[in-house]
Amino acid sequence: MRRFFVHKPAIASDKATITGSDVKHIRTVLRLKPGDRIVLVDGRGSEYLARINESTSRAVTVSILDTRVAAPEPGVELAIGMAMVKAGKMDRIVRQLTELGVAAFLPFVAERSVPRPNADRAAKKRQRWQAIAKEAVKQCGRLHAPRVAPLVSYEQVLKASAAY
Repeated sequence: MRRFFVHKPAIASDKATITGSDVKHIRTVLRLKPGDRIVLVDGRGSEYLARINESTSRAVTVSILDTRVAAPEPGVELAIGMAMVKAGKMDRIVRQLTELGVAAFLPFVAERSVPRPNADRAAKKRQRWQAIAKEAVKQCGRLHAPRVAPLVSYEQVLKASAAY
């Protein structure tokens, strides 16, 4: 069954509203119609079985049929410090490690890293990786997307490693 993230405030008792890019995905890509069932995840450990009531170009309204507390995340949090790699390889790494259960990514620029993005480009890459992680979470059935830290130097990753 298809899974979609919703913020807890978007869920009101037995109704919920899906907005943003998921609306286009539901309507255009998946071609889901009123009456179809989906699963909503609130990012706080709850899943909701829902039925689509109404679908417009701006929002999809659903009825909550069942609420359940999903299996908890693993007891051990794994954080990965990863040196920047060329091209789209970082996207694949983020996707696959998210599916394996990583809790945090700490990307850094190593001495021999070829990609060395400036601050604006690094911020855009971080947003992209966070979006990829969110999509991977939907794919594998986890409840929480891993945190993608800002791009830093190797020395800063070593200092941050004390928190893990």
